[in-house]
Amino acid sequence: MHNTLEFQNVVHRMDAFGQAGTPFFFVWDFEGRKPLLFPLFAIDPTQIQFSFPGMGKPLPQLTPLEYLEWVVEPMSKREYHQAFLA
Repeated sequence: MHNTLEFQNVVHRMDAFGQAGTPFFFVWDFEGRKPLLFPLFAIDPTQIQFSFPGMGKPLPQLTPLEYLEWVVEPMSKREYHQAFLA
């Protein structure tokens, strides 16, 4: 599922940040193949925004987005099943 060397490298870097007391932000893609790891001081808030209780890197003021309406057309169970076999 993931590149073992890349995984080990990211875990090693996380351990190093933790031992140094350096706060960091990490995210993994859903396939576990593309980990991203950043020390918080290096995050450009125009590129990555996040907010958790007690910490975050949001933009000072966000511009409201236009109204967005999703039109959902569910696929049949057969189509759904076939998508996993492809």
